Amino acid sequence: MARISKQSKNASVEKKLLQQKRGRRKLCLEKKARDYSKMCGAEVCLGIRIRQSGKVFLYSAGASEFWSTLCSQLDSYYPRPVERHEKCL
Repeated sequence: MARISKQSKNASVEKKLLQQKRGRRKLCLEKKARDYSKMCGAEVCLGIRIRQSGKVFLYSAGASEFWSTLCSQLDSYYPRPVERHEKCL
């Protein structure tokens, strides 16, 4: 059986913890954008780009499709952006 070295095990644990932290921060920002849109009646668009992977996440909250032009401009971006929309009244 091959042994897994402590360094590689620690590196994989650290990588997983960083991914979890990044995911929590992203969800927290999306929640704040949604809350701001509801409280103030504002059109909110949030764009997050992960440096290491190049992934782009777009979140828009509002009653109109004002930010759809931004999403259409990023269609040619690789990897394709992950889009989430929420209709707020």
